[in-house]
Amino acid sequence: MQSSQPRRTAPDPHPDVQEEQDGCGDVAAATKPKQRRGRGAKISRHKRNGRKKQSKTHDLPLPPSVPSSRASNNDTSDPRVWNLKRAIGRRDNRITTTKTQHDESVAENKQLLKKLKTAKAETKAVKKEAEKQMDVVMKDMEHEVKVINESANKQSERAEKKMKIAAEASGNAKVKAATATKAISEAKEKAKDATRAQASFTKATKDVNKKAGSKASAAATKLKKKDDEVNELKQQLKEALKEKATTERRARDAEEEALKQKASREEVEIALGDMERDLEGMLAMKKAGQIVIRKESAEGTGFKKWSQQMVQLIMEYLVAGGPPTAFSKILVATIRTMQPDAVIDELPGIWFVRRCRTVLLIVCQLLSAYRLAKAEKWGQLNCDATQRHQSSYLNLVVSCVEEVCADLPDEQQQYVSILMSACILPEDESAEAQKEAIVEFLNDKNEWLDEWATKIEKDFPDFKHDIKRDGLTLSKLAKGGLVTQDTCNTASKGSDLIVEEIKTAAAAAGLNDDDVLTFKTYCHHHLRNIWWKWLEASLSKYLRDALEGSLKEIDPSLRVSTNISDIIRAVDKEFSLPANYPKGHGRAFLHWLKRYHPGALLVPTERATGSRHDLNVEGAGAIYYNAHLYIQFLDEQLRTPNANNILQENLFIILSSSEMLSLCRLCSIFHFAFSLPLRWLAGNTHKLAKYDWSVLSMSRALNIFEKAMEKIVNDGGFILSEDWVMHVFDDIADEIPEFKEYLNFIFEVKKSTAVDHQTEVLSGRSLRKELFSPERQENKDTADLVKTMASVGAEAVLKELRDPKKHTWEHLDSQNGPLSWMKVTDEMKKASLGKNAVNDVSERPFGGMTHQLESFTTLSGSNASAVAQARINGDFNRAESELRTKTKTKEDKHCKNGIAIDLPSELLQTAIEFAMMKTKEVRKTDQEALTKQQEHRAEKIQALKLRGIENATQQLIDCFYYYDMYHSLRCWRTPEVVDEMLNKLKSNTAKLNEIKEQIRMRELGLGWVEARHAWSKNGRAYTVDELATHLKEVILPEEVNRNIPSEPPVQTLERKVLPVLGTLSANVAKLDVASGENKQELREAAVRMRDERELKGIGDRYEQMQPSSAPELDEGLLNRRLEICEYRGDNLHWHSGTVLAVLMKPKQHVQFQFDADVLDEGEDPIQRVKLLPTFWNKTKHTKNAKGWRLAKEEIELARPN
Repeated sequence: MQSSQPRRTAPDPHPDVQEEQDGCGDVAAATKPKQRRGRGAKISRHKRNGRKKQSKTHDLPLPPSVPSSRASNNDTSDPRVWNLKRAIGRRDNRITTTKTQHDESVAENKQLLKKLKTAKAETKAVKKEAEKQMDVVMKDMEHEVKVINESANKQSERAEKKMKIAAEASGNAKVKAATATKAISEAKEKAKDATRAQASFTKATKDVNKKAGSKASAAATKLKKKDDEVNELKQQLKEALKEKATTERRARDAEEEALKQKASREEVEIALGDMERDLEGMLAMKKAGQIVIRKESAEGTGFKKWSQQMVQLIMEYLVAGGPPTAFSKILVATIRTMQPDAVIDELPGIWFVRRCRTVLLIVCQLLSAYRLAKAEKWGQLNCDATQRHQSSYLNLVVSCVEEVCADLPDEQQQYVSILMSACILPEDESAEAQKEAIVEFLNDKNEWLDEWATKIEKDFPDFKHDIKRDGLTLSKLAKGGLVTQDTCNTASKGSDLIVEEIKTAAAAAGLNDDDVLTFKTYCHHHLRNIWWKWLEASLSKYLRDALEGSLKEIDPSLRVSTNISDIIRAVDKEFSLPANYPKGHGRAFLHWLKRYHPGALLVPTERATGSRHDLNVEGAGAIYYNAHLYIQFLDEQLRTPNANNILQENLFIILSSSEMLSLCRLCSIFHFAFSLPLRWLAGNTHKLAKYDWSVLSMSRALNIFEKAMEKIVNDGGFILSEDWVMHVFDDIADEIPEFKEYLNFIFEVKKSTAVDHQTEVLSGRSLRKELFSPERQENKDTADLVKTMASVGAEAVLKELRDPKKHTWEHLDSQNGPLSWMKVTDEMKKASLGKNAVNDVSERPFGGMTHQLESFTTLSGSNASAVAQARINGDFNRAESELRTKTKTKEDKHCKNGIAIDLPSELLQTAIEFAMMKTKEVRKTDQEALTKQQEHRAEKIQALKLRGIENATQQLIDCFYYYDMYHSLRCWRTPEVVDEMLNKLKSNTAKLNEIKEQIRMRELGLGWVEARHAWSKNGRAYTVDELATHLKEVILPEEVNRNIPSEPPVQTLERKVLPVLGTLSANVAKLDVASGENKQELREAAVRMRDERELKGIGDRYEQMQPSSAPELDEGLLNRRLEICEYRGDNLHWHSGTVLAVLMKPKQHVQFQFDADVLDEGEDPIQRVKLLPTFWNKTKHTKNAKGWRLAKEEIELARPN
């Protein structure tokens, strides 16, 4: 509704109602329209668009107290109705405004779409025009090149003509010069003749003057004539000389001109060649003559194959991490972007790209073998084993000094670790099989080198290669070589076997035993992690015992634990900022920090994935320092209505415990004071040869650590003495500047940004200060408990250090260990310089292999290892690939090409061709090795089954015996009998043994598992009274209510008892029937075995069924059947008979009638026999007494039906 009347306003008697209806809480909005931001913003937008907005005034109902002609007769007197209508009007106004804005937005979007289409059309037109102009330019360039070519040809022709003319002019000049020379010679001769004639004339004149004066005038006339001729000849001579000089000058000018023309012609030819090449390049780009993607025809065959360059490109692509399915797309995109007119006839298929993984594997192993075969000496052998995809894999890493450093002194030589393979397949997991696999692998690679060398000699007979056949031999480790593995028993035994194999190879190579020096070492990361494992176990047990009451009161579903590793993993799940755990709150925690604690330092949580034992000390610092922030956040989260998060509740309980903070504080101090320095030293030992620090020098560090633990055991307060505990390794730091610099960097230089990413804080210094001089009260309160637990933890670590079953003791002087600093020789110390003190070089390949297997789940382990090997060895590295910024050059980044890139083309080409020929053989060999592994495992399982059947048969025999014992007079069936029989037994040992037998009768003889009772707990043996109480109060009452089985149970290889869902399927029922048949067969086999053993004198069921104590010698024995133990020859036998009388004198004697079948010939059947209670049921015969027991008939009569 619109109206020209001004809007009337009235005071609002219920502002709260209006706020509720309006939604903005602005009571004066109706009287002050300028304050409405939405409308003002809209007006200003219309003004910017050059349009006018019509003012709209909506009639709103007024309260009844304000007179108005517009008021409706239906209005009530309640102001709330007026306010409600007013709110509705405003809502309609907003809806209208929103609709208008929406319509305008739709119109603008349509205009934008129209402009976009126009822009696309214009772009297309511009693109077409550009293509046309490109064609015109190319045609102009072709025409210009053609013109230039024709002009150059003409210039060349003119130059040739000038050269011909110059040559002719030069020849004419030479002819004229020769003619002039001849004329000069002739003139000289004439001059000589004239001179002679003048001399003759003078003489004649004198003669004439003397002889005839009349002839004087005639002679004078003739002389004058001759003088004129001479002058003429001289003039001709001058002209000839002048002409000769002119001719020679012209000849020289002609020669110079000819040389200039020749140089000009060469320049023209060079320029013409450059222009032709440029033209060819431009035409190649135009006509796709430069890059052609197609297979090449193989020489001598009709088959086509991809070139060596294409295979190399695929291998580099795989090494870079590209998936095979994307290779063709990336190749096309790259070529089309860089050279749009290239010819692409066909592309490698996905299958071929995948198969190139095997080619890559062979090439990498071949290059590794090539490098190690060339090395004269190997420094260290590292290996490790693992399982991937249910198969066992072994890797092999060998370090050597390559030719570049071979001539340097020992202390300057740097060993390069070369991964030979990460996919060696041993027959099984034993140390012997692993050693054999390594030896076989080296022999196999020697054959590869020989085949490679033969191929290159055939393909390139003029190329001189440097491949060393049979260069892979363990004897290269004989002079100072180390064998390093981890600390498990299999690895330790494997190292011993490899050391022995090295000595054998050295002897085969002609080395004397005195010249051989090789020994095994252990990975110091593994050694250290085992200490921290026992540290964690001891501290966890201490707190578990101390907090036993509290832990019982906590709901088990909350999973509260005193194990520091569990706490670290829980914190990582909840507070890790990358928020990898779906149920965690890392992002929410970061947002909360930025809002409430923007300047706070947040120590990052440690990555808790994997099974690193040093996690328990490394990850404790973040919990200790951040605990107050964690608690505040968790408190806010748990106060939220309906909050129910087990992880948050678990962490709140733990982090609010002073004992748990003490645990975190102690573990963090162990990390910074001991773990961090020892880890740096172990990880950098191979770089510290210049400081005379070697692998065996780590024994010095362990000696220092041992003494520190002894000191803490005696006084736990030293753990909080910063001046001592943080300077334990100062002596070593003074020797190694890099070590000292590293520690200083951690605590004095390393900076971290606060939560706001603006403030920089010395994180190491801040954490160290809070550890030793805490500011927060909850951290101060942990001091006493930290001291107590420090002694407990140090004692556990000290015990682990000296445990002779482990390997750390071998490095300790106090234990006189074989690798201790005081025991090792100078030769061993020198030999271990520059070597690795850890096994990281063998751990890393499996990480790369795992990444490939996780990315490509159907990939074989061997092919997965190929990429990892190429990356670790850097075989296909290109220096240019590291030039990612303009601020750094290759020299700044220390970049260099991999061996495959710098390898001579002949070697690389033949290596790739060799690998392509070997792919099928390698895949077949790997498959056979995997099959052999599975067969060995199947055989092992079968052997376990057979052993299990044997054990089950033996157990069943025992069950038979105990079953018979239960159904005999030996069994105690009531509590009263238990007490009575225990009283009859004299020694405590006899009572204990008999009570155990009574329990076994029920557990083994009847198969009642519930009757089982442990014989000891926590090192304390249960007493006779405790076991008797269990028998009387637990077993016998239960025995009354249970059915006694008719035969002893058969313990076969049973599957776990599982519930049935609905109806059991027929095939499972058949399996159960077959199992029952197997039980019957096992039972029959056990009976036969028992009888056979008893015939051999092994075991006697009737001996076991005798009562626990001897019967009384009274009238009750009359006519009872007994057996007497007597010698027959050299053996004891039980002879049966009947008691005829019990004699009063002598005491303990009876009159006994032996059965006829046990008597010797002529022996009296009735004899007097002494029956001592101590000889009851004893297989013995002495001069004073004989063993005695009830006869079989008596035992069988006592057996229940």
